[in-house]
Amino acid sequence: MHYINLILKRIFSSFFTLLIVSAFIYGVLEILPGDVATRILGRAATPESLVILRAELGLDEPALNRYFSWLYNIFQGDFGNAMTSKRPIIDVLGPKIFNTMVLSGFAFLLYLPMAFITALVQAANKNRQIDNILSIVTLVILSLPDFIIGTIFLILFVVFIPILPVVSLVGEYTSFWEWVKALIMPAVTLA
Repeated sequence: MHYINLILKRIFSSFFTLLIVSAFIYGVLEILPGDVATRILGRAATPESLVILRAELGLDEPALNRYFSWLYNIFQGDFGNAMTSKRPIIDVLGPKIFNTMVLSGFAFLLYLPMAFITALVQAANKNRQIDNILSIVTLVILSLPDFIIGTIFLILFVVFIPILPVVSLVGEYTSFWEWVKALIMPAVTLA
């Protein structure tokens, strides 16, 4: 029961934090010089085109109304449209979110047994040399930025032992094993 309360508190505080951050970012963008229409169309925009774009974007409404309207739309699943392509944001980000979730899940599946085995070995050998060595190695690995680890893996598994692809791109018609092979290096880097 204690864990459920803790999880609910974390969810509530995360939601509240996201709300505060979104309001802060919205406010900062609102006080920038000029308005969104001017930034989109540039200084050479005609007054007529600015009026039309402001009406399209709803910039003629007060900022507070626009923020709460945006929040309402977010909770309805409407994230708006991309400025450049005019496509819905969910259509633009959907495939990228899916790929991110797959990569994160794969990295988690690699990380969990590594962490579990390391913890078991350290617990079984508390205050011994293997415990100290594993503590130092773990600390060093966790301290390195992901791009450094990724670069080391690229040099190792692409240059010296060429068993993995240089680029981890998967297409619509990629086979399952090619997909897994392309995920190995990024997932191990994240894990």
